[in-house]
Amino acid sequence: MRKLGTKLLHGYDRFAENSQTERSSTTDIGALAKQTASSGMMDAAELECLAQNMLESVRSGECLRGVEIGTFYGDTTLYCLNVLKGAGVRADWFTIDPFDLFTKEDDRHPQAHGLAQKYLSNLRASGFRSSVTTIVATSKQAARLIPDVIDFLIIDGDHSYEGCHFDLLNYAPKLRNGGGIFVDDYIPSYKGVTRACDDFFAAHANFKIIDKRWFVSARKL
Repeated sequence: MRKLGTKLLHGYDRFAENSQTERSSTTDIGALAKQTASSGMMDAAELECLAQNMLESVRSGECLRGVEIGTFYGDTTLYCLNVLKGAGVRADWFTIDPFDLFTKEDDRHPQAHGLAQKYLSNLRASGFRSSVTTIVATSKQAARLIPDVIDFLIIDGDHSYEGCHFDLLNYAPKLRNGGGIFVDDYIPSYKGVTRACDDFFAAHANFKIIDKRWFVSARKL
């Protein structure tokens, strides 16, 4: 793991601003989903389903601890934090991505150069810095840094079978009962993701699939 500017030290950084939100605030999730959706990333329908699962994963009177594997520019991160803010929920959010510190330009990161700086710029401008712990590492390297109990999990990282299956096996068990999981790119062009999801959910009866289209949305029972 490498140092990034003056911030991301030894692979992770905890920002230190006040992250309290007012419960009276509101967010138009549909409009925000349309604004956030982009070609090649999550579309508006998928983002709305993600938000529904996430909000149903919030413990009454508490913050939501979320983990997002695969961050890219941080668009989904900021979408989730805005949804939670609108619901009056305090977020404790972990993002995991090797960014351009470990990744050469390839199919997963076609614009790898400058990716980390672009993400940090978006996060700094968002006002959510204190709510986010950024871990610059692969999900295998980061697993030990994640708390043992989380409320919500997004998997959109390594799209190989081995990578996605690792994330499911090592991160999904951290979900508390009632917590939600959301896996992106459950599509034929990513056979590793579809096979990993099929194998995992078939072997784990304590997860109930809520929705399965070009993504998988599920809840831990």
